[in-house]
Amino acid sequence: MKYMSFNSSCSYCCLANLLEGYGVDREDRELALDMDLPWLFSYDPEGRTFLAGAMLQGKAWFDCCLGPLGFAFVEEWVARDAVPAYLEAHVPCMVGIKTAAWKHAVVYTGRGEDGQLSFLNPHRRADGEPDRLSFTDEALLAALEAQNAVGCLRRMERPRPADRRDLEASLNCLEAYRRAVTDFCGRERTEQEIREAVNPLFRPLAVDALAMMELAGEGALADTLREFQRQAMALFRAGACLPAELIDLELFARAVDGLRAGVERRLARQG
Repeated sequence: MKYMSFNSSCSYCCLANLLEGYGVDREDRELALDMDLPWLFSYDPEGRTFLAGAMLQGKAWFDCCLGPLGFAFVEEWVARDAVPAYLEAHVPCMVGIKTAAWKHAVVYTGRGEDGQLSFLNPHRRADGEPDRLSFTDEALLAALEAQNAVGCLRRMERPRPADRRDLEASLNCLEAYRRAVTDFCGRERTEQEIREAVNPLFRPLAVDALAMMELAGEGALADTLREFQRQAMALFRAGACLPAELIDLELFARAVDGLRAGVERRLARQG
């Protein structure tokens, strides 16, 4: 059983558990560092959301860490009612379930002796959470979306090296992110506007990039992001206001510049 070692890493922990079934020993943090996850950034136009760190999920991102190990992620979208049968035909596999607080990735391992569907439950070691979760078919259906991404691993004939284009795209994304935050902070915002900006605009740096810098051992940059997080939390508590009065845009610019420098170092290392 592999355990989570960084914030929101349940899906990468699931990959580590799936790899363990093939005899490949990797921790979630190793997968993240091997694929340069701390330095990857993206934008989801459908959700109008910037993404960083463990929020970069799905086949395109998972293959970045699996390819060099000789695996590919096979992902299919399955309707809710069809999920139990699909899981049983694809043991082991990963699926996301709804909890009281968030969406959580788990690994299906088969039916137990009691007939319930059994899952490995990624969590931090010694946090009091169970290693396994069990659901009746009805309980599982209640924890699913109408459509669900279900994924498993497939061996490839030969390993596939990492692709530097993701790092190059991250530079453009960081500049778009810089403009979006600066523009948002530059005029009066209602309480609702600020609340709606939490996940798409402020979380990428205040939560996900901060966790990545801690993982990567980038202490000075983590300190800068921690201060940005403190300011963002003050903004969310303030209600309607001019965000630039609470968000130090010079500090924000230093954070983005520091992230850009990290991406550029990795591009130079790859040649």
